[in-house]
Amino acid sequence: MGWICVQPLTLILVNLEKEKLSLIGTILTFTFFLFLLPSWVKLRWGFHSAFEALGLSPLDNRNFWLPLLKGFFLSLVFIIFVFTFLSLGSWCFWSIQFSFGNLLNAIALGFGVGLAEELLFRGWLWYELNDLVGLRWGLLIQAVIFSLAHVRFSLFDQALPSLLLGLFLFGILLALRRKFDKGSLWGCVGLHGGMVGLWFFVNSSLITFSPDAPKWLIGPGVPEPNPIGGYFAILAFIVLIFFQLIALAKARLPVSGARKDSSRVDIP
Repeated sequence: MGWICVQPLTLILVNLEKEKLSLIGTILTFTFFLFLLPSWVKLRWGFHSAFEALGLSPLDNRNFWLPLLKGFFLSLVFIIFVFTFLSLGSWCFWSIQFSFGNLLNAIALGFGVGLAEELLFRGWLWYELNDLVGLRWGLLIQAVIFSLAHVRFSLFDQALPSLLLGLFLFGILLALRRKFDKGSLWGCVGLHGGMVGLWFFVNSSLITFSPDAPKWLIGPGVPEPNPIGGYFAILAFIVLIFFQLIALAKARLPVSGARKDSSRVDIP
């Protein structure tokens, strides 16, 4: 429906760029998704509160601030490590172009993308997959879909497998983050949004990459590399997933969750 609704714009605005048309279509599609989601949650899942089912606790709730800050802190640590290695290797140099516009863009981009995509992938999609294909398979398939939805298929070279793997592991990490936060989605929003917003701000306002900056660190993609596709991120995600699984096991919180009855599953 989102795609259909934007097609008349190609006749009205003949010079409209494909990227802008795609963005408008995506916004409309997500708006339809938000409009239908409460009814979907009530009729299909049996929850009267969509916010509860999706893990979106009230903003004045402790389950909002703590998971959000923990997730954001993890993303901050990751960005600091990448920046530290870049500095030690002389693979970047300061190019400070700070402006409140860039800062506001970073905040809006981070929180907007983090909330929208986590609501879609770790909120709605993961629950649906758990009910359709089982709990453990649901965890893996949501990460596969997440990675395919973000990959740049123009990278038909050795960079594509690493980007797919990095995105897949990041999807697993985010799902475990929600489980670790006892169903709250805000930790995923903080981690995902922090990665997007902080990287955008650093890349657009603070530093410029050297032409010989290693892809294993900054990831594929020119002129806007994606560090999630770098070998450093892949290793970091594997380590974090390992320790999260240990923490979940010690806390006796199964990764897969538990079924309430034969037809419904607990919130992931």
